[in-house]
Amino acid sequence: MRSDISALYPSIYNGILETDILAEIGDIQYNQLFDEITAARRNLFVMTADARGVEAFERVYNIRADMQTETLEFRRQRLLNRMNTVPPFTIRFLRERLDSISMALSVNGRRLSLLGGCVLCPPICFERGAAH
Repeated sequence: MRSDISALYPSIYNGILETDILAEIGDIQYNQLFDEITAARRNLFVMTADARGVEAFERVYNIRADMQTETLEFRRQRLLNRMNTVPPFTIRFLRERLDSISMALSVNGRRLSLLGGCVLCPPICFERGAAH
């Protein structure tokens, strides 16, 4: 919401240099304040946080991010996983977490594929009902 403080002044002040400058400065300060409040509100939530907000969440969870290689979206997902992951792990919980992941991952050159609830990572396979 942008402001026009001069619109709030009585019409008698229109065209006076000092009041025009004061109104312009007031508009700039109000808009900066509004932008800061909006950013602070967005940074309350991981999904809408900017880089500064994600960094604050990472400090809380003791996560050391590599700014050069990790995208902001990846860092958000890691935070959400950390927030949603509450030990102790059970087989049921692990299966539910694996089922909730819907994308392929790559770790150290190995490809992990998610196929019907099965995570394939040679030489280990976690599958519903069996472990190899």
